[in-house]
Amino acid sequence: MLIIDCANFCTMEYTSENTGSSISSARARFADSVMLKMAILGLVFISAGPILQDGVWAAILPIWGAALFTIGIVVYTLVWLTYK
Repeated sequence: MLIIDCANFCTMEYTSENTGSSISSARARFADSVMLKMAILGLVFISAGPILQDGVWAAILPIWGAALFTIGIVVYTLVWLTYK
């Protein structure tokens, strides 16, 4: 839900509504987090390596993917623990 508050210099803020569903909660959490998107991109890179099967990119993509996945999960966890 987009809330526009013109009393405070027309600031806009995005608030996610909690519908109680775990799927919608996970979808909202994923949509709001750059780190989770980076972790998913890492998984895509990891799975792209075996698909290529040959060449330098078949070796580089899984390494980049592992780094992206690790950084995404670790930073997301640290931020999540900070807010808890």
